[in-house]
Amino acid sequence: MKKVKTMLLSLALCLCLGLGLAGCGGTGGPNTSYDPDLDVDPDITATLNIAILNTNEERNIMQELTTGFKTMYPNVSFTFTQLTTYETGIIQAIQEGLMLDVLWVPDAYVTSMADSNLLLDLTEYIEAEAASSASDKFDVNDYYPSMIKLGQYKHGTDPENQDQYFLPRDYSKIVTYVNTALLGQYAPEFDFDYYRENMGEWTWDVFVDLCKTLKAGMDAVSDNRICIESDWSWLIQFYGMMLSYGGTYLNENGEVVMDEGFQETLRSVKTLIDAGYTDYTGAGSLTQYFHGGNAVMCFQPRPYLATASVLRDDLDVLPFPAITENEAGEELTPYVGTGTTGYGICSYSENPNLAWQFLKYMMSADGQTVLSNTGSVVPAMISLREGTDGVEPGWRLFRQEYNYNHDAFVFGEERDVVQSYYDMLTSSEAERHNNALLNLFNHYYPLNSNRTLEDVIAEYKESVR
Repeated sequence: MKKVKTMLLSLALCLCLGLGLAGCGGTGGPNTSYDPDLDVDPDITATLNIAILNTNEERNIMQELTTGFKTMYPNVSFTFTQLTTYETGIIQAIQEGLMLDVLWVPDAYVTSMADSNLLLDLTEYIEAEAASSASDKFDVNDYYPSMIKLGQYKHGTDPENQDQYFLPRDYSKIVTYVNTALLGQYAPEFDFDYYRENMGEWTWDVFVDLCKTLKAGMDAVSDNRICIESDWSWLIQFYGMMLSYGGTYLNENGEVVMDEGFQETLRSVKTLIDAGYTDYTGAGSLTQYFHGGNAVMCFQPRPYLATASVLRDDLDVLPFPAITENEAGEELTPYVGTGTTGYGICSYSENPNLAWQFLKYMMSADGQTVLSNTGSVVPAMISLREGTDGVEPGWRLFRQEYNYNHDAFVFGEERDVVQSYYDMLTSSEAERHNNALLNLFNHYYPLNSNRTLEDVIAEYKESVR
């Protein structure tokens, strides 16, 4: 689940296409119709170019997958287009006519990239697989439904168009990472083991009370640390919190609502910042705090586990704290932001059938096991959540010597929500709203801000008229 903050990609892509973009390396137009061939020759000689985000973690994961794929298609080679700034890098690569076959797709962009004719509609492949008698056929029912929907047009919310444009490689939700050494130092009476065993009782109220205790402990020894590190402008995190408070940001027609639940979400974050429990810079996640031992807790999804393991046996995990009560004391239903890393086929690919076989391998039990064994992701395949025949899956065994609470990463599936806050908007409208919301965060959240909630909401509404 990537922290996608702007919709500039879709706009730039639309512009490029409108100016006669050659496409993802192909010499003609995009493949808008095709005959899915599931019987690709195992001896085929070809090269697949995969566009990925340029991180060590992503490179390692894809290297493992391509190595496994080559056991079935030994003459297929791979190149990786590694893009540091994916949103602009992919545009440049496409403009230059670079051959791309498989694309990493941020889940927020599936609709805009489909509208821009950059992604091949996978529905015909899925239907062909369903009609196949092969024992290894792809079946969407083997995966978390919420993750499958993330790869659908408008995330499956449009009853007239639920075509599939990417497949969800993993299942990722926001959790609470905890530095247990700092926890013991500043809040020695807090019973962490109790909440590890009773994760349903780890609520927002308990979390805030813990922050108060931690802050008092830090102040007593004049330590310049924070209680919780978080990117408070991270939209999917905000979205899950807002739904917990029963809030509405935009209605089904894309009109601004920003009701009391929306505002209470903002106030709940502002309270943490003003109390000195957390920091806000507007510049993304402050990972140096938690990694450097200067934050007791951190809100991040599963891939963070591999990098946060620098804390070794001082690291543990709880779910995202459940928001179960509002300011008026009314009972609430908690939600948590959930997402995936998606991969689709470039609509200009000259090898779409081979590209499908790679996606299918990535989603197969073998491919999902490869992913699981990296320790970085929770596989999207439901059967690999717990393992089979009493054998724990690899993702649960990652750094087993440190006894992390891996259950936190799959706890409370009924709380999962996927982003749909811009599904009703055009790309240009979504960009305006997205920028206006980030501007609202940047004006309201900072510690020394003198802007009222009423001020920033009025400014938002004025900017999107």
